[in-house]
Amino acid sequence: MISFYSIGFNNPLKKIRTLRCFLIGILNEHSKKDGNINIVFVDDEYLLKINNEFLHHDYYTDTITFPYHLKHSKVIEGDIFISYDRIKENAKLYKCSVQIELIRVIIHSILHLLEYQDKNGNNIIFKKQEKYLQDFLEQL
Repeated sequence: MISFYSIGFNNPLKKIRTLRCFLIGILNEHSKKDGNINIVFVDDEYLLKINNEFLHHDYYTDTITFPYHLKHSKVIEGDIFISYDRIKENAKLYKCSVQIELIRVIIHSILHLLEYQDKNGNNIIFKKQEKYLQDFLEQL
């Protein structure tokens, strides 16, 4: 089950049911099923603490993903933390709506749960995220 939570403010996401079904479709496309996947919207300071504590990074980021499933597992589980502050800033930077940037980062994080990486100049995850984002927007 994919669940959405918000800490300190109301859930900013619209079209939750539609997005949940779409994300399950991405998992199915990779021959995976959804286990417990929690997507949690937080502020910059909350995510900075997580970044410091678990990754030993002292900077703001838009998302941190913690997979809880074994590598190559058929059932995908994990926690995704997303900074709503970063989403709003990035939406301005990329000249898109906050909702579109929010969905882009959620898709990106789901791809991380599917073992896609964005380190070392790997562009595959970014190409896939943009393809899935366009697919999602076309079905609205």
